[in-house]
Parts: sequence; C-alpha cells; structure tokens
Amino acid sequence: MRGIGFNGRHSWYTFHAVISECEKPVPEKKTAEETIPFSNVTYDYSCLNGKQTYEDRTLYYLLSYRADSRIALIRKTNAIVDWLYRPTGRIPLTDDEDEGVHYLAKCTRIGKPDYTGCVCRLPVTFTAYPLKIPDRPSVIYTTQTAPYPDINGDGVVDTADASIILAAVAAIGLGEDPGLTPEQLDKADADRDGDLTAADASLVIRYVSQVGIGKYEQSPDGWVKFMNDQIAMEEGRL
Repeated sequence: MRGIGFNGRHSWYTFHAVISECEKPVPEKKTAEETIPFSNVTYDYSCLNGKQTYEDRTLYYLLSYRADSRIALIRKTNAIVDWLYRPTGRIPLTDDEDEGVHYLAKCTRIGKPDYTGCVCRLPVTFTAYPLKIPDRPSVIYTTQTAPYPDINGDGVVDTADASIILAAVAAIGLGEDPGLTPEQLDKADADRDGDLTAADASLVIRYVSQVGIGKYEQSPDGWVKFMNDQIAMEEGRL
C-alpha cells in the first residue's frame, strides 16, 4: 500500500493510512528581472549565482483510513494529526512513489477530516524545499551482521522464537541460565545492541506481522531488508 514516511513512522505500517490522492507540482522558478528605465531592455538576474533557484514546493496528500467505530476513527485521526504536526522544522518526508529520494518538509496544514461511516479522508499539506534529495545507501545490515533470529531452528521466524527470547530475558532477570547456546543468544539479540531484552522479542513480532501482510519474505534476506528498513524509518527515510 502506498503511503508516506515522516517523523519516524510510515502512514500505512503505523496507521494503515494510504494515499488516495496527491498533488506534487513542479516548483516554480524564482525570477529576478529588472527593466532599464526609459528603455525596452529587461535583464534577468535569476541565474546570477550560476544556477536557477526555485520557490518552495507544496505537497498535498489525501490520506484515507478506517477503524471499527466512529470513536476509534476520531482517535486515529488525532494520533495522525499529532504525528504530522509534532516536528517544528523541516525533516525528511518520503513518498513510496518516489523511490530513492526524499523531501525536506514540514506539515503546514491539515484540513477538516471527512468522516463517512468508519472511513476518514484527511487532507494534509506539506511545505518542502524545492528539490528532491537522493537517499544515502539504505543497506547497513547484512546476513552476517543481522543473523536470522530463528532461535528454535525450525526454518522460520515466528512468535515461538519471540517467546523463547522473552523466556531467556526473564531467566536472565532472575539471575538464572537462559538455556540458550552462544549461537542462539547471538540470534536472540535481534536489534543488535549487545543486550538481550524484551525489545528484541518486540522486533521479531513486528517482523512476523509484516511477513504476514506480504511486506517481507520469510527468509534471512527478508529479515535483513526488514532490519535496514527499521534504520531508514528511524532516520526518516522511510
């Protein structure tokens, strides 16, 4: 599903909000023309510094999402508004349609929500710098640096592996042996921060849920892509 990434979250993966309409017009050129008095001669100083400059770019999106009830829909709308309006300056904004680039933008207007049944359509406007910015390489983790957290060795990563991690965390908290081999302990450190915590189990559960909706493959390569995407989201690139 096509969405936007902003302020550390993605509209679809966080709120199941998709882009139903968008407008991304080409930014207008800045002009600096002067007419010589008492003549028909006009000089254009727009490129005086060696390159053309442009006005800010306005990006418009209509986000659509649903909930089980009107109250839940209003709560989701409030959460989306808080997510978009919280940053005070321009930060990276990604659009799934614009692969490999992002904008530096801030949310400048959120229109009136249109509630129809259990569906809401929310108009959102961003003001961005005029030019798209290429992303830096998105590959940070590899299969060597982010091992597939298949703790029980059954060939897949699922909630059973998350349960094993949680049990090991509980045992360590009680000062007991977690009951895992060194290789299993390394795989269980899913977020690669050097500590075994409940956050590792949460990361595995998030991966399993996104495998379930078809975003990632159930494989070591799928896990690596998931891990690299987590870094991209934290940096606002996704």
